[in-house]
Amino acid sequence: MKVLHIGYTDSGGAGKGMMALHKALKKAGVDSRVLVANKASYDDDITCAEQNLSLYSFSKIKLIRFFQKVMKKEGWCLNQIDKYARIIKQISPSHSCFFTFPITHYDISQHPLVKEADIIHLHWISNFVDYPSFFRNVNKSIVWTLRDENPGLGGFHYETVREEYGKYYSQIEDAFLKIKHNSLMDSDNITLVAMSDIMVSFCSHNEILKSFPVKRIDNYVDLDLYKRISPSVAKSALHLEENVFSVLFVSVSLGDTRKNLRIVHDALKRIPFPTVLVCVGRNDYFYTIPNDVVCLNSIDNERLMSIVYSASDVLITPATQESFGKTTIEALSCGTPVISSKTGIAPEVINDNNGILLDEISVEAVAQAINKVKGTDYDREAISNATLAQFDSYNIVRQHMELYNDLSSGHNELS
Repeated sequence: MKVLHIGYTDSGGAGKGMMALHKALKKAGVDSRVLVANKASYDDDITCAEQNLSLYSFSKIKLIRFFQKVMKKEGWCLNQIDKYARIIKQISPSHSCFFTFPITHYDISQHPLVKEADIIHLHWISNFVDYPSFFRNVNKSIVWTLRDENPGLGGFHYETVREEYGKYYSQIEDAFLKIKHNSLMDSDNITLVAMSDIMVSFCSHNEILKSFPVKRIDNYVDLDLYKRISPSVAKSALHLEENVFSVLFVSVSLGDTRKNLRIVHDALKRIPFPTVLVCVGRNDYFYTIPNDVVCLNSIDNERLMSIVYSASDVLITPATQESFGKTTIEALSCGTPVISSKTGIAPEVINDNNGILLDEISVEAVAQAINKVKGTDYDREAISNATLAQFDSYNIVRQHMELYNDLSSGHNELS
């Protein structure tokens, strides 16, 4: 069986999740390949697609292309993408947010890897897969792992963001919703994969997605790479004081307002005992990182992240929304308690034995939770063992393979 994974990139949270699953499937004997728009690694299994959709792109004839570029510079909208890009450009920077397109310059429906595949597995496809051409022309079985809520929205990626910024993007959001609805309305070859119960609920209530069958499968995390080590040894390796309570915050982007780093930092000001905030992620925080914060920047090495998790007394993830929340599972695998908002996988895994679920995302709530964790004697070995048992890598791979086999044999009776 040939499986083709499609995603915008092989980096970032969604890209790494896709690649982890691909590698695990390949190790299990599946003929797995990856197609992306932006290739960040040197993996030979990954193919980078080229822009080729003439309906939206510039002409290949030099003279025509020259006049097209001049017209675009003067403000003419030459195609749909130009039209929508111009609308977004007119939105005030103070009202702008992350917003992606369902129409692109990529028609990958005729790509050789797509034609060869038995199963197409979509992941984070925003700004890459052109909905109209792809879903109209690809009739093979499609598995679609929802790595955020964008497939069921227009250009937004989470409903909470749409609630905040929707009025500024209403014209283009409505247009993108229509494009997605029209592209998907006649599709009967799509099976959605939700990585948490929250995402299952989202699918069942979403106008675009509710007609598709949904399979609940956990995000694949290679927990063999996240090993629990002695907290004192880990703190020593990172030059952290052993008697100082270490609070960890992890995000691909520290400036992602959805992750609420500022709330965590402000909460620590209310803590009566010595603490240190350790941050891992791209340092694009909109506010100046204070001197009392240890910023380790981005870390791509799982072994090093095991040391960071093990050195921490608690991981805090007060995100507004998550589809899964991989760092929660990684931290628990290393035996580190977690304070989390009720998003993604957190409500399904966090309990009194391994952390705290926040009733609200606020400075006061986070401060109270930190105080409670400090006063609780957690069994870090038990936390690690329970997580390894619940998120068994073999079981997650098996569930994907069973889904592929069911679809290939024509049996899809999911609910």
